[in-house]
Amino acid sequence: MDLGKSIFPGLILLSFASALTCSGGPVSDPAAAGPYAASKAVYDWHDDSRDRALPTSIWYPARLDGTVDRSHAPYPLILFSHGSGGSRDLYTFITEHLATHGFVAAACDHQGNVGLDQFVPSEPYMAIKRPQDISFALDRILESERGGDPLLSGLIDPEKIGAAGHSFGGYTTLALAGASLKVDEFNQMCEEPNPSTGCGFIDFPAQIPELADPRIKAGMALAPGLNEVWGENMHGAGSVTVPVMIIGGTTDILVPRQKLEVLYPALPPNPRFYIQIIGGGHTGFTDSGNLDGSLGSERMWEIVRNYAVAFFQVYLAGEKGYQKYLTPDNAAAFAGSPADFNFSRDPE
Repeated sequence: MDLGKSIFPGLILLSFASALTCSGGPVSDPAAAGPYAASKAVYDWHDDSRDRALPTSIWYPARLDGTVDRSHAPYPLILFSHGSGGSRDLYTFITEHLATHGFVAAACDHQGNVGLDQFVPSEPYMAIKRPQDISFALDRILESERGGDPLLSGLIDPEKIGAAGHSFGGYTTLALAGASLKVDEFNQMCEEPNPSTGCGFIDFPAQIPELADPRIKAGMALAPGLNEVWGENMHGAGSVTVPVMIIGGTTDILVPRQKLEVLYPALPPNPRFYIQIIGGGHTGFTDSGNLDGSLGSERMWEIVRNYAVAFFQVYLAGEKGYQKYLTPDNAAAFAGSPADFNFSRDPE
């Protein structure tokens, strides 16, 4: 066990009415808390090859006393990437929820892009470093899982790994999922009048390394930003190789719906999903709440939780019983009247 690690109970979430979600088992309501409690471990990792500190929080299925519940291990792993100026612990509304449904969720801080660090001064090549951070964290998690770590040993299924992220973390998720950077096209757009908001915010080295991680089997991007880096009409997103779900909000100024309506059809039908939350703002995808939107924070979180669990249960855990939550008919019922979100997906 790493000396810098501590284990302590996280927010306990438990639904006695939910059924266990082991493979082939009953289906739980994805919007409600699952059958496990959620606890959290902290690892103080450092990538020596890049001299980057990468403290990582890991949420896992637990018993009521906070100890790990291995009754249905190994569990799928979801790696979460925070937004620019955020932190690994700003998304517990979803990371803890996933743990209650039988997932392990892990998030690292992206050094130089946490809190006010992004402004004083901004680190170069952050669009390259972020996906590499997630791949490094995954390496360390799997090494610990194989190496007899008291918590992680036997806890994670290395064949069931997904990625999720918000804003800059949504970009990070798509890069890991195989989206191809079109740096020349992006730089050309930045020379035009009224350039993209990403111009001046990110830069790129002369040689672009491979950022896709073939271990990632599914991705969920919450209000993914910097979409111009995928080139004209975002065609670089066409090289994504796994199922992807995009969730955005109609009142999001930083990532307006018009951009996501270009990104979504640019993705290949692996399949692809797009949820547009009516009255959803950019901060609504964080624990801070929907400060820049009109929809209540709890309802916005409920929508995200519902679709995150259903999507990853089907396309990562292989629980086909959750397919019913990913249909237009179910979405129409869950959205209410008047609907507070729109649902799009490829035909079955």
